[in-house]
Amino acid sequence: MQLPIKINDLKEAFINNSTNGECIYYLDTTTGKIILDNGDADPIDINGSFLYLDGYCIEDFPDNNRFIRLPSNDERDDCYDMQAFIATIQSKWLRNRLENIIDNYKAFQRFQDILQREVEKDELWDFKSKQLEKCLSQWLDSQGVEMDLSDGGSVVGVRKLGVRR
Repeated sequence: MQLPIKINDLKEAFINNSTNGECIYYLDTTTGKIILDNGDADPIDINGSFLYLDGYCIEDFPDNNRFIRLPSNDERDDCYDMQAFIATIQSKWLRNRLENIIDNYKAFQRFQDILQREVEKDELWDFKSKQLEKCLSQWLDSQGVEMDLSDGGSVVGVRKLGVRR
């Protein structure tokens, strides 16, 4: 099925999705909207509009195919993102330096420190955003959902990175 899913809404929900059940996000397969169910009141879409389900909560809704629970952000692997980012760096010197630190103590902090000095600030965040889009695209595929890119969707791609000097 093809849905008009806004990729930025999907990314926001994925990042904020809670594994402890406090804030659970769903994809509404009839509208393509992202729905938040915090268990206290009627569910709301990501823009704050209430979704009235005739007294049902999402988990008990009679049409059990209408809502698909979004995966948790905890299921993503930041280490994989770091390794994938390193592979895109053109500078052999910087690539080697980053590869040497990612398996060590405080790897994330040291990785960030080096990138802050050597790479343009937004390059890592742009990369992580594209990686998240890829992850969500794969998840949508696994659910049998195709994103309609004509309404706020985004083309997924990665650009090659250089060294700032």
